[in-house]
Amino acid sequence: MSWASRLVSAGALLGTLIAAMTTGVVAAGTTSSLSPVPACTLMHGLKATVHGADGASGTTFLWIAYVNAGPNECTLRGIPGAQPVVGAQHTPVGPPSRHKLTEGRGGIVFLRPDGGTANTVYTLTIQYYEPSACKPVVATAVLLHFKGTPAFAVKIPLRGVNGAVCTTLRSTTIDGVKPGLTGVD
Repeated sequence: MSWASRLVSAGALLGTLIAAMTTGVVAAGTTSSLSPVPACTLMHGLKATVHGADGASGTTFLWIAYVNAGPNECTLRGIPGAQPVVGAQHTPVGPPSRHKLTEGRGGIVFLRPDGGTANTVYTLTIQYYEPSACKPVVATAVLLHFKGTPAFAVKIPLRGVNGAVCTTLRSTTIDGVKPGLTGVD
């Protein structure tokens, strides 16, 4: 590449950066440190529900959908902390969930305003544990929190779902976030 071509390329890059700084618009696939996108929280319009469930033989899979109902873009990052709970006071039952790292999940997900979606998979398994060692109870919700954000509860629908978790052994896992609702319908 000639010196003149390099100068033209540098000028084009500088023009793009100036446009981004003055308009707040950055090309898709890039990030801007000028205005960091905040974490999604309930206070800013995040809604989370169990979007689907499936299971057999003592294992239940719950697809948790996250929807940005707020007016501004926000982010979900990584694998949320998850704790099965019971009752209105969200009393913890059993140890916190294991984090499960799955390819394509667990990165940063940008949720567009007014309807951006993401999902995680929450798994409850009691089939491998002796009842006397597991001491199972039925969890009524899962308390979730992404790093640096307040925790929030997602109700486990008990109709047609076995929400049993061990109280003495770690019997639940949570997967990382993924954009959209693909795979949860």
